[in-house]
Amino acid sequence: MSTARRTTRTRTIMAGLGVTLLSACSPPDPSPDVEGREAPSATGTHSPAAPAPGATPSGWEAVPDGYSTPAEQRGSLVELTYTTTHTVAQDGAQDKDALVYLPPGYDPDDDVTRYPVLYLMHGLGGDQYSWTGRPDRPTPLPSIFDHAITDGRIDPVIVVTPTYDPSPDSFGTAVAAFHQELVEDLVPAVESTYPTFAETVDADGLRASREHRAFGGFSMGGVTTWYLLEHAPDVFAGFLPMAGDSWNVVMFGGLERPEETAASLARGITGAGYGTEDLDVLAATGSGDFTTPNMEAQIPAMAEHPEAFDRTDDGFEDGNLVYHVVPGNAHDYPWGYEYVYNGLRMLPALRD
Repeated sequence: MSTARRTTRTRTIMAGLGVTLLSACSPPDPSPDVEGREAPSATGTHSPAAPAPGATPSGWEAVPDGYSTPAEQRGSLVELTYTTTHTVAQDGAQDKDALVYLPPGYDPDDDVTRYPVLYLMHGLGGDQYSWTGRPDRPTPLPSIFDHAITDGRIDPVIVVTPTYDPSPDSFGTAVAAFHQELVEDLVPAVESTYPTFAETVDADGLRASREHRAFGGFSMGGVTTWYLLEHAPDVFAGFLPMAGDSWNVVMFGGLERPEETAASLARGITGAGYGTEDLDVLAATGSGDFTTPNMEAQIPAMAEHPEAFDRTDDGFEDGNLVYHVVPGNAHDYPWGYEYVYNGLRMLPALRD
C-alpha cells in the first residue's frame, strides 16, 4: 500500500473517531458471542485473512486451547486507589482507581517472593476494567494468566491496568502526559503496596528495579506505550505497544513522519543513557487491524537507528526489537490477549 493510500485510510478513520475507535476499543463483553460479528477466540484461532509478511518470531505462540476458561488455581483482581496531581481532567489532587491482578499463590504475608510488574493500558473509550473485567465479572484474560502461570509458560507476575482520562475532548493530551502520573504516582502506589523488585519507590529505587518492569497498551494504549518508551526508559525495561503507532512527534507520526518519529524515540533512549542492551520492545498487531499500516511504516524506520534498536525475528537473545503481524487478527481486545500472553512469555523484564 502506498504512503498516499495509507494516509487517506488513516485520515478517514480519524474523521470517524467518535464511532470507529470508540467501537473498536470499547470494553469487550466477557461472553464469547457478540451479536453482528464473528467472535474472536481467546485461544488463538483466527478468522481467514491474507497471511502477514515475515516469519513468526522465535518464541511466539497462540494462546493454548482451554486457557480462556477458569483455571483450577486462580489469582485475584483487586482495586487500588491512588492520588495523582497530574491528571488533565481537573486541577489539584484527584483519587483514581487501578485494577491489580495478583497471581495464583500470592501470599500477602510472604516477605521473600518478589514479582515483576506489567502495566497494561486500554484503548480509546476504555478504562481500567477493559482488559481484565471487574473482579466479579472478569474477561477471559485473568484465566489466561492463571493457566499460563500454573503451567509454567509465564512467570508469576503482577499486572496493573490503569486508565488515563478518556474524555473525548482530552484523550490526546491525557495520553501524552500520562507518563508523569504513572511514574510519580501510580508506580510508587503499586510497588509500595505489593512485593515487587523495587526496594524503594523514589527515582533511584525505580531506576534500580527497571529490569523487572514493563509497560504495554492496545490502540491508544499503544500510543501511550511509545510515549513511555521515549520519556521513561529509566523506569521500564520492557515495552509492548499493540495496534498503535507513536504520536510523540505528531498525531499518526508513525505513519506520516516515520523517520522523525523513529529518531525521536531513539533520542529518548540514548539521551537517558541506554542502548540496545538495556531495553526490549515487542510490537504486535494483526493483518486485519486498521492500525497496521501505521506500524508497518514506523518499525522499519526504527531499525535505521542501531544505537537504540536492533530488529530481530529470533527473540530477544539476538536483538531488542521484535515486530509481529498476526494473520487474521483485527482491532479488538480479544485479539490482543494473544499479544499480552506473548509479551509475558517473551519480554525479559517479565521473566524472573
